[in-house]
Amino acid sequence: MANTCESVVRIYGSAPLVLSFMETHLPSDDSPNDFSRFLGEGESDCGAMLMDSNYSEGLSAQPYEANLYLYIDSRWNEPMDWFRMIIAKHDDLTFDISWGSAESLFAGHIEGVGGLVTKEAHRSDRDLTEDDLWLMGVGECESCDKHSVEVLFCEACPTCGKVAE
Repeated sequence: MANTCESVVRIYGSAPLVLSFMETHLPSDDSPNDFSRFLGEGESDCGAMLMDSNYSEGLSAQPYEANLYLYIDSRWNEPMDWFRMIIAKHDDLTFDISWGSAESLFAGHIEGVGGLVTKEAHRSDRDLTEDDLWLMGVGECESCDKHSVEVLFCEACPTCGKVAE
C-alpha cells in the first residue's frame, strides 16, 4: 500500500490481562467490536487498519506469560498519539512497538511499561537497522548503498540504475 506506515505492536503480560485486552479491543466472530472503535476517532487513528494479530502463551511468550502481536497499516505516518494512548490506558501491560515507512525511509520504536513511555527512538536513512528494513520491505543497493523497495524486488536501483544480481 503506497504512502503507508507499517507497525508491529507487541503486548506482553499475564495471560488473563492479554486475553482481556484482545476481547475488549479486537474484532471476533462473537463480538460486534471492530478495530476502528479501539483506535478512536480523529487524528489518533491515522486511518489505521488491523492487518493481522497473533497470540501466544507459555515458552513462546517468555519472559512473560503471554503476548499479543498486532500488525497495523496506517496512512502516511505512525499513529504516535494512539501508541501513547494505549500505553497510558493499559498500565498493567508492557508494550514494545516498532514502525517503518518505506516511502520516506523512516522508522522508529517506542516502549511502555506501567502506563509510561520508557523509550522512544526515530531513525532514517543510514541509521536504519536491519529490523527496520525488514519491517518496511526495503533492500539496500550493493553499488551505491541506497535503500529502496525496487532493490528488494531485483529491479533497477532508482539512484544508480544498477540491477541486483
